Amino acid sequence: MKKTQAYLIGASGALAVVVLVSFMYLPRVVPASPADIAALGSDVCAAKPIETAIGSVRYPIASKYSNLSGLGMVLTAADCGDARLAAMSEDFTYSTVGGLIKLKTAPTAGLVSSFSEFGFVCATASRPATSCTEWRLGSQAMKNQDLLKLKPFVGEIASEDCSSCG
Repeated sequence: MKKTQAYLIGASGALAVVVLVSFMYLPRVVPASPADIAALGSDVCAAKPIETAIGSVRYPIASKYSNLSGLGMVLTAADCGDARLAAMSEDFTYSTVGGLIKLKTAPTAGLVSSFSEFGFVCATASRPATSCTEWRLGSQAMKNQDLLKLKPFVGEIASEDCSSCG
């Protein structure tokens, strides 16, 4: 929300100096660490999203996706049903801002194919895709529906995070 505050700097006779200062503030800022989200309990489908200190929205993540950040939010919302995924899609898009996925081991051929289809590139450019264990989203944002196609490969992912997110 935007708030404007007036400050009287000085006055002399009929002349007054007033400065208007506008600033942004968040009316309710709740820390959203993975521990905070895990503490929401087992009913992640009914839990409300949390606004972070930097103004982004974090949806709760089911424990089975606790090693995943943005991808975990999308997969959890999908597990909760179409209505939850649709509501979440209004607030969150997996973008080129971060999108760093680290794998447990070299990827399967199916995962390499999926990564290539969605514009992920190996974070180490000199490494062949078949042995790459760190992947970064290239120059495009992904729709949340497309992220669902990565669900069969969740077992191969060690962690996922935003690498450049303020």
